[in-house]
Amino acid sequence: MNLEQQIATLDHSYLSDLVERSCTRPLLIGKNLMPAVVSEIRHRGILGLFGLVFSRSDEALRTLAEGNMMRRKIRWPWFFTGLILWMYGKSKRAQARIQLSYFNRVLEQSKPERVFIWNGYLMPFSLLRLAAEQQKLQCTYFENGYFPQTLQVDNVGINGRNSIPRCPEFFQNLELEWETLKLPDKLNNRAGKIKGPAANVDLTQEYYFVPMQVPSDMQVLDLSPWVKSMEAFYDVLLWLVEQDSGFRFIVKEHPSFKRKIANKVQKHPRIIFANNDNTEVLIERSKGVVTLNSTVGIEALFKKKPVFQLGLSCYGIAGLVNWANNREELLQRIQSPCYPDPLLVDQYIRYVYSVYLLPGTLASINAERVTSRSLGTDSHSLHLSEWAK
Repeated sequence: MNLEQQIATLDHSYLSDLVERSCTRPLLIGKNLMPAVVSEIRHRGILGLFGLVFSRSDEALRTLAEGNMMRRKIRWPWFFTGLILWMYGKSKRAQARIQLSYFNRVLEQSKPERVFIWNGYLMPFSLLRLAAEQQKLQCTYFENGYFPQTLQVDNVGINGRNSIPRCPEFFQNLELEWETLKLPDKLNNRAGKIKGPAANVDLTQEYYFVPMQVPSDMQVLDLSPWVKSMEAFYDVLLWLVEQDSGFRFIVKEHPSFKRKIANKVQKHPRIIFANNDNTEVLIERSKGVVTLNSTVGIEALFKKKPVFQLGLSCYGIAGLVNWANNREELLQRIQSPCYPDPLLVDQYIRYVYSVYLLPGTLASINAERVTSRSLGTDSHSLHLSEWAK
């Protein structure tokens, strides 16, 4: 079924093929800077383009451009510093002004019924999201799912800003045949931080597992209110072991982030790095998982482990996790943990896997299911509507 509507997204992007499969009138907008520059010159003239480049950005646009700068600085701090960082910032703000103007004009002229956005936090999709908001157009957001071969498709947002209700009553009051909803048969298989065998880490002593995250990701920059870097996360652990001699933490840095902090932080005998160990094993043998908002938290719930959450996530629900808004609260939560409600965990995992997440990859996903989700006619959307009453 192809929608008799126009859906917009960026051309040559993650979503362009999907949009062409999902509707009869796809609108593919040039994602690179050059089409935007050519369009702006035609619309404004050369002087108008220069006026746009050197104009003052509004707060929303500055925030997007500065987020882009911050991600670059985190990934390559040795390069993005001083004059280079200043020049890069100037160029990205100018680029953002040109592309935002271009996206706004295309959307205003074409008036698509919906805009498909991948993630929504990275340029240029973040600029397309901002333009869609300014044009008051509906968006559907896409991101990788929490289990292998799944996708988030959501009309509200992704991860900690998605549409899954954060209250246990939503799941407890659903009249579903829960046993017919599937559970995932496998978890994500994460590569090690470095190549080679696992470290010789003693897993027989009690420990809490700490999966670190990509520090330049929106999960940290936008959805972690009080821990803004992995070094700061480590400092929290260091403070905890100094408060309680029984605490022992095993840390695994995220394999997707090339820089390591293991050799840069103050060592402690009860904080051990296991960057090449198997994540599933580290979860299974732990007393619990301490995380900002990693999907490892969902995997820990799946294994009925206590989860101590420091940031914002889609599983931050009473009865599932132990929240901590500062290090003192985290100390109290670990010393007196609440274990996840087994029934609520089962309902949550079944719902997320079988109802909320859509199976497949962007290349293989069923376009009809994407259409149904974007129109709000699928089962998840109907459950939300019923809950809102």
